[in-house]
Amino acid sequence: MRSIGLAILLMFIGAAGATAQVVALGGSATDGYGLSRSEAYPAQLQDLLHAKGVNVTVSNQGISGDTTFGMLGRVDSAAPEGTRVVIFQPGGNDNKSLNRRNFLIDHDGNIKAIIERLRARGIVVLAFGDPTESAAERAAGAIALGPMAQGAGSQANGGRGFHPDAQGYGIVAARLLPYVIRALGTKG
Repeated sequence: MRSIGLAILLMFIGAAGATAQVVALGGSATDGYGLSRSEAYPAQLQDLLHAKGVNVTVSNQGISGDTTFGMLGRVDSAAPEGTRVVIFQPGGNDNKSLNRRNFLIDHDGNIKAIIERLRARGIVVLAFGDPTESAAERAAGAIALGPMAQGAGSQANGGRGFHPDAQGYGIVAARLLPYVIRALGTKG
């Protein structure tokens, strides 16, 4: 009986040690469009971090079709208290929304507002995606990583559009790994 109590206590201590939290915020390329969540880069990144002995959770807060306007509206709930690092991938849905819904989205303004809101909370922001977004990301204080998915199977594949397959997401996760480890060791 005593060993069961000790095991439960050790579980709680281990859970308390998992204070670092990483959030992946984005659209379908973060969500893992057309795949299971376990095949998307956030889950694969968490597995790589655990293999390196880094006790964190990586929360997949990707929503297929989401725009920067939508991400701005949910950024606080997507990155709850305790979040230390956000991997932010704005995606290309703003252009589609402009054409489909006939309204203008302030893409760069939304990127800047999201990053500034996260940084004000002491969260390190790692941003990647279209190289044209890098200037806005850096200006807002993010670490702009550029197109991390380039060459990772992002060509049109099997009706999934320009989204990586599971192997491509593994490449993205491996590319992100050293940046996330470094970011966890820094303050926002």
